[in-house]
Amino acid sequence: MAGATARELSERTGISRETILIAFKEAGLPIGRSSRPRAPRRDKELVVIRRLAKRLGRAPTMSEYDANRGAGLVTARALTRHLDRWRDVLEMAGVRPPILTD
Repeated sequence: MAGATARELSERTGISRETILIAFKEAGLPIGRSSRPRAPRRDKELVVIRRLAKRLGRAPTMSEYDANRGAGLVTARALTRHLDRWRDVLEMAGVRPPILTD
C-alpha cells in the first residue's frame, strides 16, 4: 500500500478517509492527491531555470539547463524523474513551456 492515496486506503481498509488523513497528519506523513511519489522540492534548480529563461527570452532546453546549472544542482533528467516531462518542470518553475507544433 506504499504510495496509496487516502481514498485508496479507505476503500481497502474500511477506515474513513478523514480518519486516515488525520493519522497521516499526526504521523507527519505527506498528504497528496496521487499515489505517485511526490517530487522533492528543488527550489535552487527552479531559480536557475527561471533566470536562464529570462536570459534566453524563452524556456531553456534540458541541455541548456544542464550546461548552466552549476555545481551541486541535479541534472535535468533527475528533475524529470518524478514529473515525467521537461515541460512539467518548466511549469513548476513558473516558466512558460514552448508551444508544441505539428
